[in-house]
Amino acid sequence: MVLLMSCIGTGCMSPQPTPVNPLPQLQVVETVETDADRLLNYYAYMTSLQGDNLLQEYQRVQDQYHADPSDFHRMQLIMLLSSPRASFRDTELARLLLKGWLEKEYNTYSKLYPLALLYDTYLAELSNRNKAISQADSQLRETSSRLRETNEQAEQQGEQIARQKSELAQERQRSAELQKKLDALLEMEKALIEREQP
Repeated sequence: MVLLMSCIGTGCMSPQPTPVNPLPQLQVVETVETDADRLLNYYAYMTSLQGDNLLQEYQRVQDQYHADPSDFHRMQLIMLLSSPRASFRDTELARLLLKGWLEKEYNTYSKLYPLALLYDTYLAELSNRNKAISQADSQLRETSSRLRETNEQAEQQGEQIARQKSELAQERQRSAELQKKLDALLEMEKALIEREQP
C-alpha cells in the first residue's frame, strides 16, 4: 500500500534516460617535443635550403657545435655534411663524427641513439653506393683508355696500310714505266736485227 501511495505521489515516473552524446569527447594530449622530433623537423627545414642559404646554415651550425658540442648540434652537423645539395658535402667526415659518438657506450641511453643508428645505416649505404659509383667510373675510364689506345693502334695500322698502298701504287707505276722502257728497247733491238738481215 505504501508502495502504491508513493507511486501515485510521484506519478510513477520512470527514470529519464541520460542523453547519449553521438560524438565522444576529444581529449587534447599535449606531447613534449623531443630532440629526435626537433631533428626530424630540422631535416625537413634543411632540405628546403640550397646554395648560399645552405652554406650559411652550415657555418651557423658549425659555430654552434664548436661552442657547444652537444648530441643535438652534432646530429645537425652530420645531417648538413651528408646533404646531397651541399657544396661542402663530406659524407666521410659525417660518418666519422657519428661513429665516434656511437662507439661511446653511455650514448646507447641517449634518446637520439635510435635516430643516430638509422643515420649510420643511411651513411653506410651512401658510402657503399659512392664506392660502387667510383669503381664504375674507374672501370669506365679504364675501358675508355683502352678504347682510345685501340683506336690509336687502328689509326696507326690504317696509316701503315695507306702508306703501303701508296708505296705499292708507286712500285706498280715504276714497274709499268720499266716495262714500257723494256718493251721499247726490245722493239729497237728487233728493228736493228731486221735491218742487219739481208
